[in-house]
Amino acid sequence: MYNYDVQVLPRSREWIRELATLVREVTVATRGEFGPRFPIVEALEEVMPELDTAFVYEILDKHEMGENHGLTLPSEHLIQIRLDVYEGACAGNGRDRMTVAHEIGHYLMHDTPRFARNTKNTRVPAYCNPEWQADCFGGELLVFPEGLSADMTAEQVAKLRGVSLDAARIQLTVLRNGGIIR
Repeated sequence: MYNYDVQVLPRSREWIRELATLVREVTVATRGEFGPRFPIVEALEEVMPELDTAFVYEILDKHEMGENHGLTLPSEHLIQIRLDVYEGACAGNGRDRMTVAHEIGHYLMHDTPRFARNTKNTRVPAYCNPEWQADCFGGELLVFPEGLSADMTAEQVAKLRGVSLDAARIQLTVLRNGGIIR
């Protein structure tokens, strides 16, 4: 599922959770309180420039992006989102909302000088894998524990937080197993 060719600085889920919490706090400070769904498009458009004044984002057509739903170029202070994904995120599509959150995670955690090629042909641990880290960030950002309970179903969480059923299942399991929701 993940490209194990590249590794980045290790990040624990707890560290990533703290970063996602900080982004939510900055979002509240910038935009005000939000409801049960994190305003991911507004975070891209309004909050990211607050975090990095050099930040820019581009919405590009499919012919420009190809199969890539999003690309992050931290050295250029740039996130690129494919137009159909951006429109889906604006419309509340869970997978597209997660894609935007995932790219924001890459932007905040991964800068080019820290990348290292895995020359030993060994499997890179998840906590050193940039894709796992960005997925983890997306889950922590969008499926925050406030207002959730352990007896909720993944379907309820997906609807409440505006994420895919898969994302809700994964994050609900993480929050239950960590004793974060009861």
